[in-house]
Amino acid sequence: DGFLVRRTAISNNNNVASDTSTNGGSNMRDSHHPSLNRLVSHPGDLNSQYDADCLNSSSNASSSSNALVEAAAVPFVPLSGGEPLDLGPLFWICQRRCGDSKSLVRKSALQLLEVLVRIKASLSSFSISSSSSSSYSSSFSSSPSTSSSTFSSSSEALSPNDVLALEAAVVDPLVTVRRAALQSLSALLEHRADSESTSDLWIRCALPMVRDLESGLAEAAV
Repeated sequence: DGFLVRRTAISNNNNVASDTSTNGGSNMRDSHHPSLNRLVSHPGDLNSQYDADCLNSSSNASSSSNALVEAAAVPFVPLSGGEPLDLGPLFWICQRRCGDSKSLVRKSALQLLEVLVRIKASLSSFSISSSSSSSYSSSFSSSPSTSSSTFSSSSEALSPNDVLALEAAVVDPLVTVRRAALQSLSALLEHRADSESTSDLWIRCALPMVRDLESGLAEAAV
């Protein structure tokens, strides 16, 4: 049932982090995908503690060893099933869980959403860099302005649904969720300092928190 499957997914995610630290990114690519499929197949588990544990497990496995970031650096290498890495289902889970009735689930979903956005940004940057390098010889004779625009272009990692989830989190009734939102926004700004949309989102959502009723959170925003 969903309860046992969710526990198995948590265990597999933890094993992925240890396997990656000893055997490299190839093991992660082969073993992580089935675990994600189980998480996506059972997103409606009524046990909120296991919802939070699953999200925390995925977030910690990614942030502690950067395993998923390293895997995203090779975006066109197929997994064991012959399919490329697809983060769409995890984004869908996070966006739904950011509005969960349990504060622990909302907080954990925010942390995982931050990790996924950073992975998506890293994957996009690598893809653009690879395509630019492959066309270097053909663009060598072009004007400097054209060459510069080719290397500076990038796709936005934040989708409209991601923005809505973060905007809702910064006005959450619970201070723990608002603090998690501030930390995620600041981490994304640091990771994507060259992104205009990320900077604009931080100004709109994080900067007003300097006037938060919770003094500790207001000081953190400053």
